[in-house]
Amino acid sequence: MNKIIDQAISYPIEVKNAAEQYIMGLYKAQWYEKNKIINPEYSYWFILERIMVKYLENCYCLPELRNLFTQNENKGIQDKIVENNIVSGLISRGYVKKKFDSLEVELSLKGKLCIHKLIDPEILTGENDFKPNKNFKNKFSNIILWLVDKGLIVSYINTERKFIRRAEDIIYCFTPFGLSQLRHIINPKLISL
Repeated sequence: MNKIIDQAISYPIEVKNAAEQYIMGLYKAQWYEKNKIINPEYSYWFILERIMVKYLENCYCLPELRNLFTQNENKGIQDKIVENNIVSGLISRGYVKKKFDSLEVELSLKGKLCIHKLIDPEILTGENDFKPNKNFKNKFSNIILWLVDKGLIVSYINTERKFIRRAEDIIYCFTPFGLSQLRHIINPKLISL
């Protein structure tokens, strides 16, 4: 994901040190390798921000690193880093695009047309309420409708266009829930590339 780091922001030394120690702990546990994190730059920025919040919550002091975050907070931080890594990989392959000045992640035309390659075929089962409709001409329509039905993506109509001629003209963006579920719905072959 794109981020803007304001160069005027200055973090206290103890916050920077705590962020570096946290990241080194992840490296030592081989967390980055296990989760196939390609670019750890985002994780440093994200962890630094989370630790700064804790620093401010605790009146300008930090508890010990092992007591800094709860287990749920640690899991949330790690999930967000993995989510960002997946989104960055999908952006670099052209399946999704990040809207300028927004947190929304939109399916690109390639992502819409190749949705059957993008989504893990093992989750597209009747067990997950996926029921292919034979009436649709395009392969991707069934999958996109299932994603919308499950609340993983939301559809918008581009109001700048005078006419909507085909399904590809509709804008599909991942919901916050959809982004949090990327590691479960994206084809593992795409994540491991």
